[in-house]
Amino acid sequence: MQTLRKFYQKLNKVSDCLLKAIGILVAGMVVASILVVLLQVLNRYVLCKISDISIHFTDELSRYLMIWNAYLAIAMCLREGSMARVDILYTRLGKKARMLLYLLTCAMTFVFYFVVIRYGIVYSHVMRAFKTSMLKWPGNIVYLAPVVGAVLMALESVIELIGVLSGELEPFQAGKGRKLFWQEEPEEEGGQ
Repeated sequence: MQTLRKFYQKLNKVSDCLLKAIGILVAGMVVASILVVLLQVLNRYVLCKISDISIHFTDELSRYLMIWNAYLAIAMCLREGSMARVDILYTRLGKKARMLLYLLTCAMTFVFYFVVIRYGIVYSHVMRAFKTSMLKWPGNIVYLAPVVGAVLMALESVIELIGVLSGELEPFQAGKGRKLFWQEEPEEEGGQ
């Protein structure tokens, strides 16, 4: 059990580093989206009135930035425990039943991840011949976003599962013990 706990702590540190990089990337993409939309507004209401300059790619670029933002940020939401959930059942269960329900939920979730990753890769492979209309990007860049999101979520789910099995985290309450880098450290039980 102690080796599993140490393994969880090492994986949690790797997850911290990965999510910091993703957080920086997501923040940069949000700023880029804001600038691109602002450029489009300026183009539509100012530049087109005084010149023949037309910027066509901004709508498409902002759309793809938003899609990638959502799929990258979903792993942070999973880690934080801020995903929508219904807790009417597991709050009424005992410790063993809660763990069984948690393991069943994990199994179903991993099946979902497998399906999304497997068929997302197949579909993005098919879509590589497709080119986006304005930017002329290969279609697989757009259609790989769900695959990347599912891989990141699967990684966070594996780390959480190891944390629960090692006793570091409580089933269905992992977000309380796994804060993100911009949040305060989780409090120790019993208070200090």
